[in-house]
Amino acid sequence: MPTAAERGGDLSDLVTPHLQPVQTEPTATSFPANRQQFAGNIIPTNLLSPQALNLLKSIPLPNIASATGSVPNYVASGQGIVNSNAFDVRIDRYQTEKMHLFGRYSFMQYSQSAPGAFGTAAGGPNFGTTAFAGTSDLRDQSLASGFDYTIRPTWLTDFRFGFFRYRVFVNPNGLGTSPAKDAGIPGLNNDAYYTSGMPAFALNGTGGFSFGYSLGINQCNCPLNEQENEFQWVSNTTTPSAITLSSSASTCAISRTCASPAIRTAPAN
Repeated sequence: MPTAAERGGDLSDLVTPHLQPVQTEPTATSFPANRQQFAGNIIPTNLLSPQALNLLKSIPLPNIASATGSVPNYVASGQGIVNSNAFDVRIDRYQTEKMHLFGRYSFMQYSQSAPGAFGTAAGGPNFGTTAFAGTSDLRDQSLASGFDYTIRPTWLTDFRFGFFRYRVFVNPNGLGTSPAKDAGIPGLNNDAYYTSGMPAFALNGTGGFSFGYSLGINQCNCPLNEQENEFQWVSNTTTPSAITLSSSASTCAISRTCASPAIRTAPAN
């Protein structure tokens, strides 16, 4: 994690040389590879990005005092909350000696919430025990009913109907906030839901780290609003010659909306 000095442009504790973005005195023979190193590996404050400085306010400072240079200097701990509820109900009824009816309903609801290594607002890598950062809510419902009927001692028929509903919401922590917009970065937090929360940022190079929310950073495929409804029905009739006549159909409707703004930056050196 960047130290307080590094956030102010002082990179003198790092072995990697940090070069000026352009030649101070360009000539006809100048090449980008000939850029000069910042004196003392210190970037002047007037060259620091105000947007980056604003974002860094959301990132905690190092908390391992003995770590220096590019040695890992931050440790985090956290916990996630998981709630689940499920049940099944089935009813069977022998209406007559020839007809048997049944009905079944199944329900499952699963919710999870967990912070990232840098807190709920900034997100960052997920903890190993949760394998996820953000909030998710899943609900599955399944319904089935049908009957079987003995037409004759050697003639049997049955009918089955099934319905399945799948609904899932996955959101970043900080839903409804606009940290990128507040930091001065346009085009990322464009509304109060689908592009809200901390976007995904990945910094490469020495001491690089990632923060925000995305599938690649903390398994948060968010924001995601997906609903699926599926209907199925099937009928079979068995004749005396052991021939089975069957007919079936299935239809499915899916509604899915998701968005995941992300930025990747190149190393300064």
